[in-house]
Amino acid sequence: MKKQFKKILIVILMALAAILTLAGCKLGESLDDVLDKNGLVSHITYYANAEQAFFTPNSSKMRDLWYKKDAQAFNIGTDDGNLGIEYEGYEILGWYFVELDDDGEPVTTGSYTFEKETCYLYKLTDKKVDFSQHIQEGEHWIVAAKWAKISRVNVVLVHDEPNVSVPVDTKKLTTESPLYDAETQSYKTAVTNGDVIQSYRYDDDGMLGVLASNPIAVVNNEYTFVSYYADKDCTQSVQYPLIKTDEDQIVYAKYVTGNWTVVRTADDVVSMFKILLNSKRYYFLKDAVIDCAGYEVSPSMFTGCEIQGNGAVIKNLTLDNRIVGESASLFGKIEETAILENISFENFNMTYRVSKIDVSVYFICTAYVDGAKINNVTVQGSVKIIKPDARKVTNLVDSNGNPIYTRCLFGSFVADEEYYVQHPNGFKVVGNPAEFITVTAEIN
Repeated sequence: MKKQFKKILIVILMALAAILTLAGCKLGESLDDVLDKNGLVSHITYYANAEQAFFTPNSSKMRDLWYKKDAQAFNIGTDDGNLGIEYEGYEILGWYFVELDDDGEPVTTGSYTFEKETCYLYKLTDKKVDFSQHIQEGEHWIVAAKWAKISRVNVVLVHDEPNVSVPVDTKKLTTESPLYDAETQSYKTAVTNGDVIQSYRYDDDGMLGVLASNPIAVVNNEYTFVSYYADKDCTQSVQYPLIKTDEDQIVYAKYVTGNWTVVRTADDVVSMFKILLNSKRYYFLKDAVIDCAGYEVSPSMFTGCEIQGNGAVIKNLTLDNRIVGESASLFGKIEETAILENISFENFNMTYRVSKIDVSVYFICTAYVDGAKINNVTVQGSVKIIKPDARKVTNLVDSNGNPIYTRCLFGSFVADEEYYVQHPNGFKVVGNPAEFITVTAEIN
């Protein structure tokens, strides 16, 4: 019904335009005659209200529409086919009533020349036209368009390799993607540093919330999306929501080569500790601080994965474990495939509960295989060992049963100092083991 009504209005408008054009001819009817004959009793004047804005299809700056009694007002839009309005690079925010002076004439704010005629810009009131309302008999609404420059949030690819070429899965793209070329009707199959890979419009309130978790689909997981940043150096996180500005905003999407699991949250840290096998690769956001208060992990039997910490700090993590074997430690046996770099653990509090046999408990690892690459990994925390009175922690006592702390950090070394001599840039343990490692005996 609404579409039919629009068509009727368009037909009437075209008829009126013809009458006005031929007003000097002897048609035998005046405009009043036409209005009366068709029962048109109310009237809306629409102004384009911008120098480069115009109505289609005839590029006019003003439109008059006449309505029958109690008819619904017609909202001229930018995509309404035969009757519309255009302003390249701008979007219409709506139609607003024009402010009138004491004589009932529209108040203007400026003028310009269009096709040798003077056209005006109009002062808008705060009252937006509600096109669900009906215009009443005898009313004459004078309205003008309110415009805003179209601006978007463009997502730009960033990669550490300047000449990188990231293959894109074009099957998952749409023609709305900036990677689509309308002229050739084809998609870019690869993108490089500086390419716009995604583009977003703001919502009706001029804001944009959290962006998609992955702006493009990469072929065969050869590259991994890390995070969005506000700067191309990837040092400043994006603050949401993004607020609309007159100019396009740029958000930078960081990608790294390879198939990685990106660690962003405390939940991600817990998941990482569940699988430290040599098939896994973990990537932390640069200089991230992840507070894991209230989260608990279990010690690993083997660590062969790759962890690129990028300066991240994991804080307040806990470990509570009942030892079922002969030894226990945070990373277990560090395999030759392990690569652990540039990460810190602060206030990592570990509790080990000994069963019915003597055990060895180490702060960092129970064994260390040559070939492992450990670089700049700092661990600070505490170890509490709870054991039966009859059992002992073999690496923490000498032959006379006296406590010793010279071999409590790294298994498979004669002494902890030997590890530091061989691997001076590897693990760094903060604090005195004699102070942060305690053994509590339970009397059976």
